[in-house]
Amino acid sequence: MFKNGLTKHFRILTVAPILASCTVVPDPYTQTELAQIARADRELIFNAQEELPAENFLTLEQAFAMALKYNLENRVALLEATLANDTFNLNQTDLLPELAANAGYTNRSNQLASFSNSILTGDESLESSSSQEREQFSGDVSFSWNLLDFGVSYLTAKQGADNYLIAQKAREKVMLTLLQEVRSAYWYAVAMEAMEEQLEDLYEEAENILEDLQVNRREGLQDPISVLTEMRTIVETLQVLDQVRQSINTSKTRLAELINVENLNTIRLEVPENYSKLFRISDDPEVMQEMEMHALTNSADYITEVYNARIEQEETRKTMLQLFPGLEFSYGENYSSNRFLLNNTWGQASANITGDLMNLVNLETIRKVRNTSEQLILTRKLAMNMAVVAGVNITWQDYQNSLLQFDRATLLNEIDSQLFELTNIQEANAVGTSIATIQSKLRAFSSAMGEREAYAAAQTAYGAYLTSLGVNPIPGNFLRLPVDNLAMSIEENFLSEMQPFMALNAIEDVENVYINDSSISGNLLANDISQSEIQVAALLDRNDGMLPLAQSITTQAGGILQVNSDGSFTYTPPPRNEFNYDELNELFTYRLVNEQDEEDQVSFRIVGLSQNRLDSRLQVLPGLGPDRSEFMEAFLPPAPDINEFLEGFFPAPDRQEFIEAFEPGNQ
Repeated sequence: MFKNGLTKHFRILTVAPILASCTVVPDPYTQTELAQIARADRELIFNAQEELPAENFLTLEQAFAMALKYNLENRVALLEATLANDTFNLNQTDLLPELAANAGYTNRSNQLASFSNSILTGDESLESSSSQEREQFSGDVSFSWNLLDFGVSYLTAKQGADNYLIAQKAREKVMLTLLQEVRSAYWYAVAMEAMEEQLEDLYEEAENILEDLQVNRREGLQDPISVLTEMRTIVETLQVLDQVRQSINTSKTRLAELINVENLNTIRLEVPENYSKLFRISDDPEVMQEMEMHALTNSADYITEVYNARIEQEETRKTMLQLFPGLEFSYGENYSSNRFLLNNTWGQASANITGDLMNLVNLETIRKVRNTSEQLILTRKLAMNMAVVAGVNITWQDYQNSLLQFDRATLLNEIDSQLFELTNIQEANAVGTSIATIQSKLRAFSSAMGEREAYAAAQTAYGAYLTSLGVNPIPGNFLRLPVDNLAMSIEENFLSEMQPFMALNAIEDVENVYINDSSISGNLLANDISQSEIQVAALLDRNDGMLPLAQSITTQAGGILQVNSDGSFTYTPPPRNEFNYDELNELFTYRLVNEQDEEDQVSFRIVGLSQNRLDSRLQVLPGLGPDRSEFMEAFLPPAPDINEFLEGFFPAPDRQEFIEAFEPGNQ
């Protein structure tokens, strides 16, 4: 009966999975369920994301920071690196000995009995007997350690460690490539936004002219060939403008995707009056060699091949190790509930040696395969070394070419702008035509757009050069930093890492002069970059007129400025009662030269502020200052007369006595 029941249950257990597999049918999500999943995913995309104030302009460095913290591809790379680390930690557990525990229950339908036959006669010599109970419980705990497996696991763990390092470099490459893409998208978006207003004005003007030409064509007011030719010109103009409009629409979308911003209207890009500095990179052969070595020691691709070579060496060791016999030691504690046993618990130790003798036959083939594999990896590493060095030189040259193209585009823009002005004059004198005007305006617009696109292309080339060089400005704790702090750190790190490879680069200087400043001073060379001694070679005013060095000059606003060849300067602002400090804006240009005869020039601006400088107040407070009026100005600009101020507190005799008590000679 028990046997029949067991057979029945076995059949059920065997047939049930087959029947179940036949009943599985596709279960698609409904549109409502998909919409719910999509909404939940959208919330996850922007969950816990820091939002910049809507009234602020987005800077390039802030775009870098947002992309690093919130770009989804970067998050994927982060998780892949984390997974590689977890896998490495998991591989290390293979180094531990095996500790296994087993427990079981058995039940037979009849007795496990046996009988014996006589060898001589063949007759049954003993009664049937059994030394096993029909129902038993058993268990054991065993400890085993295989010397060969330990060696293989150790080498596998070392390979896992290298794979973790490779994942880290792969993640770094993703982040640096992301920064390059953000730089390109940001400056193209700025270029497009700068031209958007001009585009719409030109678009409207072209459509109005086209509408007038269509009227002339219908009413026969103009020669048909002439009107069709002019219409063709206007339509071609509109086609060009359509392409520009499409570029404007897509540039911001691309930037929003990179920095993970859902609402494009929250992105406000500041269009600067002057282009940001395009740094000049050194072409000195020794510096170029340093660039190449920096790239090799920081390139994710090359370092990956270096680690792959080490992984392949470990793989060879593993293969050769597996040719040896394995030696295994084990010990276990056992228990059985079988009452026929004299000892129900016992310990058991063993030592075994195993090996596949056929591996010895294939020994030479295995060695040949491993040697070829190692040579392949080595050749890949050498090829990548060459590719990285070539990449640095190519991107360096591309950047130099982009700087030249930007200069050409700037000159072309100036030429077309002047042509447009002359065309406007002709139009005013009725010499030109509306078509000539719109063509001239389109040329001027295209040149202005070309200049901004050339600048964006130069920034893109610069980003590609930084990536090939392996410049990594990202701090290790970037995920924990707020966007503004991370942006500041990235800007500083970029500049500090690139300084050894830069040529002479003059950086713009802006100095604030407050209404209670009697004078300001500083050094114009403090923020400039050069590999050798530099000095100021020339000083120019806003009209490019030469100004003397090491001499006091009166500025256009009435201030006194002196700039020395070592970069030091002093500036005395105009009298407070003769000038509105909020309108003070002194502009100069200074030219630098270094020992390698490199030259560069940049603007120097002095901006007035009508509020008080805090540190000036603190300097006045301790001794009430050498001048009472200076002390009063620090708190009540413009400073009232001291007698008027004290009139409400002291009668005339006492007031005068109070004032005299603070005269410098009476202190």
